[in-house]
Amino acid sequence: MTENTKNGDNSKLHNKRSTARIMKSLDSTHRALNTMAILAFLLLLFLFYWYWTSDEFVTPAKIAEWSSHKTIVITGANSVVSFGVLVHLLRANTAEHIIMACRSDTKCQATLAQVQQHLGVTETTTSKVKVSLVSLDLTSRASIEQCAKSIIATAATTQQQQSSISKLSKNMILVWNANDSVHDPIMVNGMGHLYLTHLLYPQLQRVVVAASIVGGVPWDVLQPWEQSSYPSWFQLPAQYGTSKRTMLFLAQQLLLLQQSQSSQPQLQVVATQAGLTCDETEACHAISMTPIEGAHSHLRAMLDPDLQPGAYLGHRWILWGKTIIAGTLESSWYHMHLSGETRQQLWAWSLKELGIQEFGNNPSASTTTK
Repeated sequence: MTENTKNGDNSKLHNKRSTARIMKSLDSTHRALNTMAILAFLLLLFLFYWYWTSDEFVTPAKIAEWSSHKTIVITGANSVVSFGVLVHLLRANTAEHIIMACRSDTKCQATLAQVQQHLGVTETTTSKVKVSLVSLDLTSRASIEQCAKSIIATAATTQQQQSSISKLSKNMILVWNANDSVHDPIMVNGMGHLYLTHLLYPQLQRVVVAASIVGGVPWDVLQPWEQSSYPSWFQLPAQYGTSKRTMLFLAQQLLLLQQSQSSQPQLQVVATQAGLTCDETEACHAISMTPIEGAHSHLRAMLDPDLQPGAYLGHRWILWGKTIIAGTLESSWYHMHLSGETRQQLWAWSLKELGIQEFGNNPSASTTTK
């Protein structure tokens, strides 16, 4: 056998071995990919099973139990989510008093009429829940002050049989739900609500902050708008996003203020996020919720007695799905880190702008309620 023949045989043998190794490697890769595909499919099946079979935590029975004898104040009460909240509360028929605060009385009346139409004649006429409407323009300090006086007087009238204001103090819930992207959103979404909370402070049991996922973007909340570096076409969405982040900062500072004052804070502060909730008059798409569904996170944030202070309510799929506790005001997947230094600066600036020397110390409110 010649040398060339031997080399040729060795080369063929080497090629066969190389081919075998490649085929073995490809076979291993193929098996790994198949395994990953099967696992992904099983995970998908599990997620769908989890989504469709698990029960919504917020049920009609729980809403009826939780809302019993409560006085609930909802700002921006003509919103889509407020419609769902009102339907649930009036259907439960156990709340003592619902106070709808709107900039436009006409819009509030229209929303209430839609709720009554949705419930039907029987449920509307048999409802024992008192519903009141008050005017509230969160861009105006005078309007906020007048609204606070109206709320206190209206709520006190409902409980005339009480010898003191103590029961009212334990039962009033304020929902920061008013939402504006055009008319001074920093004041409407953040500072106006803070001022209303200050004026109602002696009567409040819980404050519910209706946050938004856009508040999770790290906007510069201390940047004066007249010096803003954002382009003109982006000013409006940036200002709206900043206002929602401002709301989170103020709510977190309010929570910390409560925690620093007492081991059992007088005021609970929680947050919620409504997700993608469509108008009942529109066709809801696959990843949105009806107002009745979208209201669940608000209702639990408002009423669940077992919620810890600072809880952040959201939805299983972030923007839709069943209600879950998504974290806390200090740590939630809905927002990025909230700087403590920025929060303190914003709080101090807000109190100064609103003319508040000591938050919650409002002698006129105490006098009104006696």
